[in-house]
Formats: sequence, structure tokens, C-alpha cells
Amino acid sequence: MSLCTTSDCIVPRRTASRRTLSRFERGLTLIEIIIVVAIIGIVLSFLLKGVFSGAQEAKAKLTKAMLEQLKGDLTVYQVSNNQFPGSLQDIKGNEAVNDGFGNPIQYKVSDGGRSFELLSLGADGKPGGTGSNQDITLKGP
Repeated sequence: MSLCTTSDCIVPRRTASRRTLSRFERGLTLIEIIIVVAIIGIVLSFLLKGVFSGAQEAKAKLTKAMLEQLKGDLTVYQVSNNQFPGSLQDIKGNEAVNDGFGNPIQYKVSDGGRSFELLSLGADGKPGGTGSNQDITLKGP
């Protein structure tokens, strides 16, 4: 015996309704994620290359300024002693005299103690080179 008749009873239907998801609701595929990560990697590599080369240029400018400062110190020594010192330790004591790249600055006296040459071997610390590896030389007086 039924409690309701067909006209006054609503029977819920079971339907397998699947809502269609939009493109954004489904998410990204693995290929799309890999492509995005690759693009981000390429962009970062260009940015970091620019930062690195900028840092090397700054170290080269710092080295040039350090050589100019040493030239002034050597000139003061020469005025006081009528010749340039035999080594940088004569004016700097035990203090390490390194360039902006952390390499030792080379000092050579010539012409009987009347002239000198200061030399930085650049970022690689080896003679010669181009770019940031280029040697920086300052002669005086």
C-alpha cells in the first residue's frame, strides 16, 4: 500500500548529472606547469647574469679606486723619503693589500726607486684576460 498517489507524490529522480568544469576550475596540466617553470628559469638566468656582471664591474671600479689610493700613499712616502718604498708593506705594515677581487696587488719599483707600477690581475688572478679578468695597471709618477 502506497502512501501517495502518483499525482500528489514527488519522487526524486537519481540522475548522474556531471557539471562541466571550466578551464580554470580544472587546473593546469603537467606540461603547462613544466613550461611555466622553464620560462621562469630562463628569465631568472638573464636577471642573474646581469647582477653578476654588475658585481664584477663594481669590483673593477673598486680596484681602480684602491690603486689610485695606493698611488697617493706611495707619493706621500716618496716625498718624505726621496724614493718609493721597496714593498707595499713599507707603507701598509702587515695589512694585506688586496684588490676588489680579493687577489694581492702587485707592486714593482723601477728607475732606481723613482717610479713604480701597481698591478691587479683581475677577477681570475692570472695575467691577461678580457672583461672582468682584464689586468688593471697604474704607473707612477
